[in-house]
Amino acid sequence: MRALAVWCALVSRTLAASTKEAHPHRGVLKAYTNGHMAIDLSASEERALAEGKMVMRMNAEKTSGVAVQDVAAPAEFALAQITDGEGYVGKVPGLSSVKNYFDKRRADGSVETKATYVVKLVMGYQLEYYISQLYSPKARCLTWTLDYDRKSDLHDSVGYWRVDALPEQPARCRVFYSSSSLVLGMPQFVMDLLTSQALKASTAWVKKHAELQYEPRRLTAERAAAASAAASSVSSGRGAAEAGAKGGRGGGGGDGGGARRRLSWRCAFALGHADVTAPERVHACRAEAGEGEGEGAGASSTAGARMAPSPSSRFARGWAATDSDGASAWFNLVLIASMLLLQCSSPYRMFLVVAS
Repeated sequence: MRALAVWCALVSRTLAASTKEAHPHRGVLKAYTNGHMAIDLSASEERALAEGKMVMRMNAEKTSGVAVQDVAAPAEFALAQITDGEGYVGKVPGLSSVKNYFDKRRADGSVETKATYVVKLVMGYQLEYYISQLYSPKARCLTWTLDYDRKSDLHDSVGYWRVDALPEQPARCRVFYSSSSLVLGMPQFVMDLLTSQALKASTAWVKKHAELQYEPRRLTAERAAAASAAASSVSSGRGAAEAGAKGGRGGGGGDGGGARRRLSWRCAFALGHADVTAPERVHACRAEAGEGEGEGAGASSTAGARMAPSPSSRFARGWAATDSDGASAWFNLVLIASMLLLQCSSPYRMFLVVAS
């Protein structure tokens, strides 16, 4: 830190950014081309990216490097952060000011922007430089150099941004960053440190702010998907219930009459004995009703329960069978009369239940 302070004091006397003077040269460092940069990632680097880590490589001279970072947001969110130069303030460490002074859209759709950058150093010193950047929406790539028509405190600076969409993961993207800068009089170890720190900080702030910007939309999409899944589940359950109900009504209706007739015959012959109590007859009739299917069986059970009152009250009301078939009703009446004649000499009280 002391070496950096001494350097600032020395170069501040010789370097003075100016909008009225041209830069001493038209470029020392090799500029990046606006397009795809071939970077082959190893399997271990791919795993690191999938885990949310940054992959960084430095050249042999330590004067430049490349940083790669996966971002949990679609490509347009990362690009929105990268192309908003004036929005860098408060996001990029040490950057105190960015002001655009030129902006032009070219015929091919690319956008050229020029801006003044101010970086705070130590002890009140600062670096002021002028950047000319070119953004290509088709290539999702942004490159920059110094604006050589103005004099910058940096001797030279070039850089490159690119954002790749990940087709297999639409809600994620991959960010590439590379840069190289030269400052006259600055010790090499300081330049190495600044280059390494710049690489580490570069993609980190893009990842952070792109994901923060995407978060509300991600939550909205997740809630919509959950609501759609819940509605689909409820609809499927309702459809199955309706199908089951229709099947139950269809199956029960076909056997309802037969179940009632079987119940009438069995109660007449099996339960019409003096040694069977009334509650037992009712229970037996309800059990017989359970042999029916669907609504027919339910109706038989209900009918059996309704016939629980004593036979004397039924006979007093002039009870008749409830079968809709007239012949069956007459048969039940004849059957009752015959059984009364047969059992009139019994010393026990007789109960007769005839269910319909």
